[in-house]
Amino acid sequence: FFLQSKHLQFVSGVHSTSYWCSVMAFDFLKTSIILILIFIWFPIFQIESYSGINLGAIALLLFLSCWTSLQISYVSSLLFSTTLVAFSSLVSFYILGGLLCMIVYYLLSVDFTNIADTLHYVFSVHPTYALGIGLSNIYVNEELRRICTQSDELVIVCEENEIRYT
Repeated sequence: FFLQSKHLQFVSGVHSTSYWCSVMAFDFLKTSIILILIFIWFPIFQIESYSGINLGAIALLLFLSCWTSLQISYVSSLLFSTTLVAFSSLVSFYILGGLLCMIVYYLLSVDFTNIADTLHYVFSVHPTYALGIGLSNIYVNEELRRICTQSDELVIVCEENEIRYT
């Protein structure tokens, strides 16, 4: 992949910075179309936690996850000699790696909170993990807010149990 791109850059006669910036902008434009389609699905399914006030946070989370994924893909493409191997490796890294990190975090957070908290910071560099945890945190926060503000009694119970939400 890298060698083909280097060849295209050489043949086009464009300065390397201009070439790579235009490639990155075009890739981000293509990815933004998919992001917009994904973002449209949240209000369509009418999940309370993923609508209203939380749509801005979700848009930012999707945008940053996309931006990070593109950068990791560019850098890691230098490790592979063929496009097929690079694609399959990166898909495995993003999907399986992110899912595995989330499973490990949630399993350890039940009994081993100190280890889980440490791993959370380590796993946060993985874009799929960060996206999944971010969406999960938005959902949990909104549900806690909904439950704790239903009645005066629940407000007291949430305060006594030090349940925090934003």
